[in-house]
Amino acid sequence: MTSFGGNEVREGNFTPTFKIHGQVYHVIGSLLPAPNTTPKFLQIYLSSEEEQLSLRQSATPTLQRGILKSIQEILRANNVYVRSFKTSIDRMPTNSNNYKVVIHA
Repeated sequence: MTSFGGNEVREGNFTPTFKIHGQVYHVIGSLLPAPNTTPKFLQIYLSSEEEQLSLRQSATPTLQRGILKSIQEILRANNVYVRSFKTSIDRMPTNSNNYKVVIHA
């Protein structure tokens, strides 16, 4: 679950279609799934590579596992956001209940 935020710019008596000044950000919920629930969205990246693959395939069972694995490997190797997120997770203290991850785009 995410929310989108920014400093809205209002000009006169109307609001333009969409205009933001400054930083745009997304706020997400916990990186850890709630007790007794399946990881979803970004939470999947906290799992092992094999578990990630199983979670993705369970969401869309008609997709071929080999293709999902290839896409997962390509994203991990080439997508700067996936790499940044993985690096942040690897650096996360294991004894902390609260941790903030900021990925600058």
